[in-house]
Amino acid sequence: MRWLRRVFRRADNGAEAATANRAAADKDPGSKTPLGPWSCERTRILPEALKGLDSTSTPNILDAGPAEPQSIDFFGRFRCRLYVANLYNPAVPAHGAESAPAFFETVDRVRFDVCLLWDYINYADGDGLAEFMSILSDRVHRRTRLYAIGAYMPGSSLRACRYAISDIDRLAIRPAGGIVPQPRSRNDIDTFTHRFAVHKAALRRDNRLELLLRTVPKRRR
Repeated sequence: MRWLRRVFRRADNGAEAATANRAAADKDPGSKTPLGPWSCERTRILPEALKGLDSTSTPNILDAGPAEPQSIDFFGRFRCRLYVANLYNPAVPAHGAESAPAFFETVDRVRFDVCLLWDYINYADGDGLAEFMSILSDRVHRRTRLYAIGAYMPGSSLRACRYAISDIDRLAIRPAGGIVPQPRSRNDIDTFTHRFAVHKAALRRDNRLELLLRTVPKRRR
């Protein structure tokens, strides 16, 4: 599994420079289903997840992947560090969950400000998702925000899609064929993690549920 790291710096003339990058796959490995066309829809949840992106700081952004050109171009407009984990892999049963520990070892000292999980929560099995959230909980701080896409009704089907950022308030969606294996509701989040809690949610088309999660204080043992 390969991943991508890019550091974007805003130059005086408004141009951006990208450094320290690793190659990442730009298509679903192992998938024979052709991808559909991109479409865009407005979102009120994503802007809250990305709040402060245009500040003077240099936030660390985690993108669960795959690396989408639209998202990379979007973040290139801001000063930030973008880490694309490329966890999604339809060629393996756990959909990349086994690569999560290896990825986080490479960013051991990084604390993420924003985590874009997209619909990854609907692909990893229960053990894999619990492990992923546990590892992630050690890579965040008290103001970290998570963006995820789950299911309003977990008992109903949820279409498999690829996601990217077209603009601060526009979510790009591309049908990937088929449905996700394990639709997760907002209540499922409490089952797999005690470090994050749903702060806001918005119901979209086709049973999709946008989720904004925030960190909660660690419980004392």
